[in-house]
Amino acid sequence: MTKIVYVEWQDASHSCGQWVTQGILEQEKLGSVESIGFVISENKERIILASSWDGTYASGEITIPIKMIVKRRAVEVSLPPGRRKGT
Repeated sequence: MTKIVYVEWQDASHSCGQWVTQGILEQEKLGSVESIGFVISENKERIILASSWDGTYASGEITIPIKMIVKRRAVEVSLPPGRRKGT
């Protein structure tokens, strides 16, 4: 069974392509993002999550660098009897 996780992570920021002063750039805050998804792949550098996964194909995927993760926990899902993949 594929793991499902909740991940809170810090995102990068940018100035939306306009010219800005150093002072304005230094005031920008990093984004705090929360993601939940199926763990498609994970190694020491990154984790790949997907919102949909059939065991072969994924959709709604995101790759998050491990160093950007602030908090992480497993998500438990209980399916009613007969609602397992392949049944």
